[in-house]
Amino acid sequence: SVATASRSKGSRTLGDSMIYGSIARGFRGGGANGPGAPNPLWDGDSVWTYEFGGRTRLAGGRANLSGAVFYNHYSDVIGQNSLAPSTTGVGFVGINLNSGDARSIGLEGEFTAFVTDAWTVRGGFVVQNARFTDTTRYQTTTGRTLPSDRFPFEPDWTANLQSDYVVPFGDGELVFAGGIYGKGDRLGPGLSNTFAPVLEAYWPAKASVTWRYDGLEVAAFANNIFDTEYYESYIDSSTLTVAGLPALGSLGLMGDGRRIGIRVGYSF
Repeated sequence: SVATASRSKGSRTLGDSMIYGSIARGFRGGGANGPGAPNPLWDGDSVWTYEFGGRTRLAGGRANLSGAVFYNHYSDVIGQNSLAPSTTGVGFVGINLNSGDARSIGLEGEFTAFVTDAWTVRGGFVVQNARFTDTTRYQTTTGRTLPSDRFPFEPDWTANLQSDYVVPFGDGELVFAGGIYGKGDRLGPGLSNTFAPVLEAYWPAKASVTWRYDGLEVAAFANNIFDTEYYESYIDSSTLTVAGLPALGSLGLMGDGRRIGIRVGYSF
């Protein structure tokens, strides 16, 4: 978990617009590894975050826009679990460790457009470049180098787009909704010095029809309509070979396939 130790934020309102800036510092505590670990303890890590952004309303309030640029500086990042030679001289042990220093710089934006009283379109995106800048601590602890300066499982972009259309239906209303969500390619983890698997980008789509009446909701939905195949997580076979085991293959967790169902809810 991350706890904010200090924060400074300022904002200014200009009619239907607002600009703001913030500086914050967060940290996580360290911990202890088991017997045989070359690093019996690992340190906590910290991050300084800097953000500048704004929000505005357009067309008499029928459109809302927001955006921000950000820069994060990480120290002693607590990285993915790894394997290291046991101090007992026999085999390898799984450890937690500090991988090193890193930084992330990027841009994010969101919009909501009330096209008509019944039709709403909303979306957003994040574009970022998150990279390790110094991995000396990882190399010292494990005796290996990271195959890339990219963060495992961290895409360079994400995006989403959704549309809702509401029509009266008896004493209630019907809501027709559809959308897509995209995530860029990511690196899967492994223990090779030179190779890291790349998980491909994906764009699953979803849709639903919901009947609302006096706090009651009944919806028919379909997630991942086109049954897009994608990996949510992945472990390369180098994890086995570093431990001296046969490279029997890689292990991956696929994302949810097409799912169709009915959802019922009541608010009171």
